[in-house]
Amino acid sequence: MKKKIPKTIKTILTDVKKSLKNIYGDKLKDIILYGSYARGDFTEGSDIDLIILLKDIKEPAAERKKYFDAIWELDLKYDAVISIMPLKEDEYRTRKLPLILNAKREGFSI
Repeated sequence: MKKKIPKTIKTILTDVKKSLKNIYGDKLKDIILYGSYARGDFTEGSDIDLIILLKDIKEPAAERKKYFDAIWELDLKYDAVISIMPLKEDEYRTRKLPLILNAKREGFSI
């Protein structure tokens, strides 16, 4: 039986979404929750797995630097581990990497 996403995690996701919108604006196309919270088989201490879909990415490492501090603050605030993978929107639609296939199968937009 799938578990519902806890209220605390929903609050974290809302804060993550606000932070990423502030950082990226219109460049942020979607945020996908995947992994144990999307599947409903999470346990205490499970990390929060997210893919952020961006209009364009020049350098993935540079994108990580853009959101690192904001997400780190949320990690500390909520005592949570938030794992983010930035991807180009068209890369998510067309590539067949296992991570992307799993996210498409089990994930959903937040």
